[in-house]
Amino acid sequence: MREPTLLPDLTRRNMLQTVAGTLVTSGIADSDTEVTTTETTNTQQFGPELIEQNEEAGFNFPYFLYAPANGRNAPILVECVNSGYASDDMSVHIDAAERTISYGLSRTVSDELGVPFIVPVIKDPQSGEFRYIRTQSLDTETM
Repeated sequence: MREPTLLPDLTRRNMLQTVAGTLVTSGIADSDTEVTTTETTNTQQFGPELIEQNEEAGFNFPYFLYAPANGRNAPILVECVNSGYASDDMSVHIDAAERTISYGLSRTVSDELGVPFIVPVIKDPQSGEFRYIRTQSLDTETM
């Protein structure tokens, strides 16, 4: 059964995902890192683009990055990938992240707020040591 919609393409699930992403952004803004300006910049749109993992630089997973044209110097909106099912094939998770950053509700929020948007691609394994843990949930078992 389909969830009732509040507005076209806006489901309770999509709203909760957006709120969760916004809370992550708010947490960044409320951290010790000082955000001194929300000035609009005259930049071109960037991405969405897949940034490959680079363990030497501290990035253990690939991620998608998008920045709207005329964005603001503001915190980054983050939404974790949710591929919908466990798979050992990383391309499944990359495809889900690409859909999220290209067509998800958080992309609209990013455009409306003029803030950069990032979707980390975290594998949800089907086999191996972590097969019973939903790693994309970033719950206490994952952490």
